[in-house]
Amino acid sequence: MKLEQFEQSGLIIEADNGYRFAIDIACYTPLEKLEGKLVDAMLVTHRHGDHFDLERINKLSPKDLYLGQECRELITDESPSFNIHTVTTGEIIDLGSIKVKLFDVDHGPNVTAEPRENFGLFIEVDGKKVFYTGEMFSPTGVDVSGIEADVVFLPVGTFYTFGPEEAVTFASQFKKVGKFIPMHYYKDPETKDDFIRLAQEKGLNV
Repeated sequence: MKLEQFEQSGLIIEADNGYRFAIDIACYTPLEKLEGKLVDAMLVTHRHGDHFDLERINKLSPKDLYLGQECRELITDESPSFNIHTVTTGEIIDLGSIKVKLFDVDHGPNVTAEPRENFGLFIEVDGKKVFYTGEMFSPTGVDVSGIEADVVFLPVGTFYTFGPEEAVTFASQFKKVGKFIPMHYYKDPETKDDFIRLAQEKGLNV
């Protein structure tokens, strides 16, 4: 398994067989940075522009695009270049070498337009487990006390998501994690360093 992180919450996961799966690569990633970065499938967690951007999706040229109904309604092209799959919380997406389970995430009270769907992801690839929290403000309803994962992606940018302190508190609740990786700090890059420092003080692997 290979992981390539992009601005804000963007990610490409590549399985050992070469299958490439993208998540939430959107407006903060320069188009030129995506040159040659073709993927087989892509998933959008929710409608906000830093997670859902059709220009970036088309640049990545996925064969299959997975998104919630709210995002689906924003695609007006009657003949898109990708197959559209509308997904819901609790669903499991089987991509062969990659399996993705969707869960609901609390975006918090600070958004001006609250999304109808906001997904977190539990991903299995090549025998490894990746927990992707998405744009989480509060862990309401998400119990991770029994979860073991090789990699956990956590937002740390504050206001719309966890801040560094909240992210570390949440990280401490997992049963066992190989490595925590901060994300969603594009507008507040110092929160990345704050999270890493606080996590290390707690003995967490970052």
